[in-house]
Amino acid sequence: GGGEVGRWGGGQSAGRGGGRRSELGGGCHSVQVLAQTFQAMIEEDMALTRDEAIMMLKQLLENNPQFLTAWTFWKPDAFDGKDAAYVNEPGHDESGRFISYWSRTDSGFVLEPIQGYDVEGSFKNNLEYVLQTGKSAIFEPYAYDFGGQNVLITSIVYPVVVDGQTLGMVGIDYSLESIHERVSQITFYKTGFAALLSNEGTVISHKNLDIIGTNYFESPGMLA
Repeated sequence: GGGEVGRWGGGQSAGRGGGRRSELGGGCHSVQVLAQTFQAMIEEDMALTRDEAIMMLKQLLENNPQFLTAWTFWKPDAFDGKDAAYVNEPGHDESGRFISYWSRTDSGFVLEPIQGYDVEGSFKNNLEYVLQTGKSAIFEPYAYDFGGQNVLITSIVYPVVVDGQTLGMVGIDYSLESIHERVSQITFYKTGFAALLSNEGTVISHKNLDIIGTNYFESPGMLA
């Protein structure tokens, strides 16, 4: 249901995540690569700093103009064991947890801490699902106000798994319109087409525009 406090402090609704992996061109692959890079650097004790990770996150957003935000979310003290040193630092809140996100605005890129991650609701459930399962996820679409325009957004998230433990995740936010443009360009052989569903079956992209936003498994004729 709508109205939960979401990650950026506004009201959003996002359904439970799951394991459906989808690469929408090179952009989503780059999200996965960054999550794997964090994993490798931590496993190899390469002393990756938060400032370095934040700059890598910003670069991800800069290199992919189709993304609206790029963010990372970690369990307490899971990134470097230094949460206490980062209380209220840029991109952090009073917990000091590594929960930073970059957003794209008319005046440039803005760094802030994720909000609403500890508020009961779908966003908290999404984060916990990824942490508990170690699976990538496409969150349920939700409405968000960008510059006075109501835009349908979805999040694509990849976990950071170190020695079998899911310590954190890397995510980006996409507008559904942008996703649909990309997915609709994919064809299989001469008659096939690509569709994209969220993990709960909400249609994010389909050649039949009328069913976008509905549940695929409840749409008349879809299972024929």
